[in-house]
Amino acid sequence: RSSLHPSLTSSRGMHCIQQTINIGSPDKDSREKILMSILQKHSNITLETVKTLDLSSIAMRTEGYVARDIELLVNRTLHSKMSKDKDGL
Repeated sequence: RSSLHPSLTSSRGMHCIQQTINIGSPDKDSREKILMSILQKHSNITLETVKTLDLSSIAMRTEGYVARDIELLVNRTLHSKMSKDKDGL
């Protein structure tokens, strides 16, 4: 609630948000499943490549990450890899 602007939760006048719900970060197993799902959606990543990755280790090192954070991590990693491959040609 402290991260919301006071005008959104003010008791005076109209306000948009009447109740806040804390949604925690996913646990390690959930992060691993999220990671697998994101990787499978990328057309330029083969299943063989995904099988070579240590998803458990990545999930362990991403404690506190939500699905969007993991998606950004994957996208940035892929972009970096493609840029390095392109520069190496």
